[in-house]
Formats: sequence, C-alpha cells, structure tokens
Amino acid sequence: MLMFRDACGTRVAVSLMAFVTVLGANRCASAADETLPTPAEVGAANDAAWESIAFIDMEYVVSTRLVEKGRVVVERESGSNRWVWTPTHERLLLRDLDGKGLAVDRLVGENVVRLLQYPVDMDFTADPIRPCDDRPIKATISPSSPGVLDELVPQNMELLHFTRSAARMRLSELLRTWKVGEISRTTGPDDDKRLAMTAELRPGGGEGAYSVVKLTVNSSKGYLVERAEMVEADAARASDTGKGAAIKTVWEVLEWAEVEPGVWYPVRVSFSNLGRADAPASTDGYFVEWRATKLTVNTPPAEEWLGFEFPENAIVQEFLADGQPGRILVWGPGNMPQTEFSSEEEYEVYRRALCNDAPTRAAVAGPGEGLRSDEPASAFATLLTINVVVLFVGGLAWVLIRSRGRRRS
Repeated sequence: MLMFRDACGTRVAVSLMAFVTVLGANRCASAADETLPTPAEVGAANDAAWESIAFIDMEYVVSTRLVEKGRVVVERESGSNRWVWTPTHERLLLRDLDGKGLAVDRLVGENVVRLLQYPVDMDFTADPIRPCDDRPIKATISPSSPGVLDELVPQNMELLHFTRSAARMRLSELLRTWKVGEISRTTGPDDDKRLAMTAELRPGGGEGAYSVVKLTVNSSKGYLVERAEMVEADAARASDTGKGAAIKTVWEVLEWAEVEPGVWYPVRVSFSNLGRADAPASTDGYFVEWRATKLTVNTPPAEEWLGFEFPENAIVQEFLADGQPGRILVWGPGNMPQTEFSSEEEYEVYRRALCNDAPTRAAVAGPGEGLRSDEPASAFATLLTINVVVLFVGGLAWVLIRSRGRRRS
C-alpha cells in the first residue's frame, strides 16, 4: 500500500500497480486550466480504492419505507445485523427479519449458499432441534444466487445495481462498456472535490430499451461513487402513454468514514425507487437506508465467521442450479448429513414412520424465498408477489401497482 498527496493535499491510498494510473486521475479541481481525468483514469482510481479494502466486518441496521399517494404504507427498521466480507466468503446474520421474530444466518462461499432461518430467540445449545420438531426452522444449501436477501446486505456503492438492462458492475466496467458523456466538475455541501458524468446503454442501438445513469464521483474520497441517479426502460410500452415503461431509482451515500488514513468507506447509504420516470414528481416511492453502527476493515475475521454449522437434526433442503429441489438431508453430529433422501416423497415415508403419522410438513421455500409473509402490509409480501428477478423487487412491485392504478383511472 502506498500513500501520497495530490496537488490539492488530498491523501490517497493505492496499490503499487495502480499508483501511476491514480496519479493521472487524481487532479486538483481548483486549477481552472487543469485537464479533467478520462473515464479510464476515474475507473482505475475507483478500483484502487476498493482494492485497498480486504476485509469488512460491519454491524448495521436497515430501515425501509413504502409511500403510496402520500401515505406511509410500510415503515420498519430491522434489528441489529452483522455482515462479514472477505474476498472468498460472505457471512450475514439478520435479526428479527421482517418484524416476524426470525433470524437468518447465511454463508456464501465456494460457490455455495448455506442458509439457516429460525426463531430469533431460539438457542440451539440450550434448546436443540429434536426429531419431528415443528418449530419454523428452514435450512437450505444452494449453488444459486442469494436472491432478494441481498436487499438486507449493507450496500456500499462498490457495485452499481441495475434492475432491468444490466447486471451489477463496478464503476470501471460501466465507464469502459457504456457510452460516457462529458465529465465536469461539481460541488457539494462540503469542500470535497467531485466529478459529474452521464453514461448510457442502449442494447442493440434500439430506442425501446435503455439505461441512463447520472453519476457523482467524490474525488476527495478515492473516486468512490457518491450518487447514482438511474432511469431504466425496457422495450415494453405502457398502455397509458404508449412509451417505454421507464423507472427511476437513486442511490446516494449520506455519510462517509475514514476507516484508515486516506481510505474511505460509506457508512450510511440510501436507495429510492421513485416510480415511473415520466410521472410527476411526488413524495411517493420505496425507500431503503443502510446505516453502519460498528465498522472494522482490513482485520481478518475470526475463523468462526468463515465456517457454518447446521444444528443437529435440522432438515436441510438442497437446491439445484436451476432452483429445483434436490436431496433432503437429515443433519447429524460433526456438521455432516447422517441420512439423505432423493425426494420429498421418500423423506415423507421416513418422517411419518418416525413421527407417528404427523401431518405432512410444509414444503421448504426455494433460495431467496424465505422472506415470504402472510400479512398484506408486509413490504416483503409485496416484493415476492411479483415474479421478476431483480434486486429491489419491492420497489418494482410498487411501480407496477401505481402504474395499474393509473390505467384504471
């Protein structure tokens, strides 16, 4: 790791390989005749800032708010959660999920997702799982994406999230693959130096589907993205306008922390889905905010956070790459399955014999479906009633509901 100061006195931390590139990108905004950095230089400086962070251990809370016709429909703040990230593993512990008194423990590593959902007050040591236990315990192993649980992972703007026309990507990839407009200098509420730019993507050159993002990059904080305002449309046409149905979303860093000299990290980030891009401005929308309450970086986490154990007697459902159910495993001692069944039917024969013909157990939800709720007022019930594979399903559900309301009027 190298430390240097640019012409403006800003401290910058970069790797040796990125040092020369970042020197070219990190320019002083006070000089009127200074040449602006190129998109490639901005992307390289952003990469260098993220590569200076090898480990993250964060405790945080998530607040969500759904506003429709000026009325708050759902407003909720999570319990204290914990997120541990390394280059090879990611551990997530959620408390009081969706206000239902549920906890979720999830480990992503080696291309496998292991997930355990259980009552938040349950102590597996003092009150272990028993054969035929009817408590709401869900255990799964899947090679699939974690899915909508990512909404409860604290966001840091390292990856830019798109709902329709592109995948998640770093700033450098976006600036390399999208059409980037002119870069200009911009100001903010403090003395930080910032750059503004617009990038767009039109797949196949068509007019129906497109993505446009207006970016603010904070050059005083390692060229990290501070704000991203996105308008995305697919080729489908809305019946009330005859135009492509576009949605508008905004990501913004509200607070930074200098976690090491010259190394910055966003500790408060907001997301807003503001609905149809062509709709009149209003206070309606779907809003999420992640706020760190404790943060450590570049300190390797304890080994216990990189392992994962299912409790003994847990019934673990495997899922295949296509999301279809695979084997059913009865977990045993030594963190190993002790019995396995190739199908639900085979397992039911075993369970009925063991549990004296107890009623058939409920099917285990697939990967990412564990947030389902029976209450109409639940934000996550709204999220999961729409069969779309997007990060912020709840926000899109609100857009669809609002759009349908206009069509009826």
